[in-house]
Amino acid sequence: MATTKQEVLNQFNRYKMPFFAIYSGKDRVCINETNDLEEAQEILDTYLDGETKSVKIKIYKALPKGGITEKSEPHIVIPFEKRYTQEDKAQYYGMQGVGGALFQKLETIESRIAGLEAEPETDEELSEQAEPNGILAGILGNPAVQNILSKLLTNISAKIVTPHIAKPMSM
Repeated sequence: MATTKQEVLNQFNRYKMPFFAIYSGKDRVCINETNDLEEAQEILDTYLDGETKSVKIKIYKALPKGGITEKSEPHIVIPFEKRYTQEDKAQYYGMQGVGGALFQKLETIESRIAGLEAEPETDEELSEQAEPNGILAGILGNPAVQNILSKLLTNISAKIVTPHIAKPMSM
């Protein structure tokens, strides 16, 4: 499956067959029945510039009798589904669209981070941040309480994790 216009054109040029039809579902949306390979390339190139949906390019060795129809057997079929590159998206949205808004938010976040990194912290500020605030923090900061909580949590987790061993049934 081709995902870019250039991939389609490269495959088309490799076969050197000017006759083609482009189908979107069952609808034929473009056709070339001229024998001029350069003109066929231009028609295909121009059509694919504006194409945004999935299509199938059916290439024929020779022009079928009565022209190209839905029942004509192609030599090769090139499925095409356009995938947009980051450059395409940036060009489409531009700096004013969604990309611009995200870019502005990113700049704001970067400036905040730079401001936080630049703030000098004194020893007093660090010690204030390290001291527990509130009654609960003071209690949990006590090493004796921490030891009791540690043992309690260990016992609880041991009871949960330890598989219960069934007693053998007596015969």
